[in-house]
Amino acid sequence: MTSRSQTTTAPGRRFRPARLLGLCLAASVGLSAVGASTVSWIRLKPARTRVGLASVHLLASDLAVSGTDLTGTYRIRVPLAPWEDDRGVLRLKLGAPLTSLSASGGHATGTASSEFNGKTHAVDCQLEPDGDVRIVVVTDRRRLSFDTRYEGLTSASN
Repeated sequence: MTSRSQTTTAPGRRFRPARLLGLCLAASVGLSAVGASTVSWIRLKPARTRVGLASVHLLASDLAVSGTDLTGTYRIRVPLAPWEDDRGVLRLKLGAPLTSLSASGGHATGTASSEFNGKTHAVDCQLEPDGDVRIVVVTDRRRLSFDTRYEGLTSASN
């Protein structure tokens, strides 16, 4: 049985709307406000874009920082075409150490590997020091561009 704050998305997996609502309402504080030397996670706010008439939603887990790499999971949801939904692993390589992002922004490139069909898509991110980020996912058929916000998190704020 599912509670009001949890609904089932796939067998064995839970989707928590309350957590997403909290992410949407949380104030984005760029990395400089958290303290760049202690950032161990990057949290992306949910994002959306349009392809023709259809909305495309991007949800990403907190991206763990390991040196100059960011790793996490993603979910793409297309309400008008649910057969186009996707989820998998997101791996990004930062163009500079994370500590420099708080001062000047940065660029990250990487891949999104699908759990459903095994395809790997190119991902390009432009991170700004004020907390804005543009994520571009290149698929076989189109280029999806998502504008959203990010915040740096310390291990204590998880």
